[in-house]
Amino acid sequence: LEITITKGAETMTFVLSVEVLADDGLPVEPFIPGMMGSIPGEPPAAAFGTFGGLIIEEIERHNVFMGEGTEMIVNMSFPDASSLGADHVTLQYYDYSLSTWFDYMYAGVPLITSGDNFSLSFNGPMTLRLITSGVLTGNLTSNVVEVQYTNVDTYFAGWSLDESVYLTGIMFPYVGHGIFIEDVTVFDTDGVEVIGGISYQWYRLNPNTFETILIPGETNQLYITTIADLGYYLMVKVTGDEITVGGYMQIMSMNPVQLLNKGIVTDIDGAGFTLSMEYDVTMADMANLKIYNQDYLEIVGINIIPTADPAIYEIELDMLGATELHLELMTPTWMLGQKMFEYLMPGITVPLI
Repeated sequence: LEITITKGAETMTFVLSVEVLADDGLPVEPFIPGMMGSIPGEPPAAAFGTFGGLIIEEIERHNVFMGEGTEMIVNMSFPDASSLGADHVTLQYYDYSLSTWFDYMYAGVPLITSGDNFSLSFNGPMTLRLITSGVLTGNLTSNVVEVQYTNVDTYFAGWSLDESVYLTGIMFPYVGHGIFIEDVTVFDTDGVEVIGGISYQWYRLNPNTFETILIPGETNQLYITTIADLGYYLMVKVTGDEITVGGYMQIMSMNPVQLLNKGIVTDIDGAGFTLSMEYDVTMADMANLKIYNQDYLEIVGINIIPTADPAIYEIELDMLGATELHLELMTPTWMLGQKMFEYLMPGITVPLI
């Protein structure tokens, strides 16, 4: 910034350096629409006639109830039958000698449930899936899971998964937030705590198929999400060394990772405004834009006009009587937002007076 002061015949010029700071005291980064490029696509959908959701939560050993010795217990969860449009689901196992699937029998009949979990004893490895019954469009089959056998007499007694903003400064569930697995507790079947003997591995988990994708090199307790995780759950597998600790447990994040596409609103007049975003956005995604007034009443009849830049859109709407606008845009993998103080926040608030 250059300032010139003239007094009589004397002129003095001063050059000042101006730095714009955000609410958190850090320099404001330049905003260039589309500077982050395109948003990656969503994880692959489930194939026709299939569904994802079957997951093994723990493989461990416990004392036999009202008996002697120990047994391997497998805890698994899945969507309840009603959420799949089914009456119930049946557990099946794969017979490798006959190359076919059979219903898993329990007390002489196929094991079925309308619920969302099984806790079963196995005496060896198994390959499992679920099949629905009562679906009008035809029965659905789940993803396949592998049960690995353990004969080490230990069980997992506790854990904690921290996804708080304090890990990286970025809020869950946005790209860049951290996930920390801690307080993993293991006991042997005599009730003595076992120290050590476990390892960690992070995976991406497709929410549609429940396919797991190993993330190479991510074997620490802390994982920091990246753009490659967009749309996926994160899952940590805690595995015993099969010497002091047996089996494993798998823990999923609460929600799939999302991207916060930062935007700004400019050129406001009585007929509308310009919306610019860091990432390019398709017209199909822009159709999810909703605008509310200061009373959170939705403003209907908005007109979204693309420009030559896929990160910039002209928005036409009737703002009569509005003193504030709230913009919301959410898709399965990203949402519109802004930075407030030091945090990324969903939505954009635009004061008009």
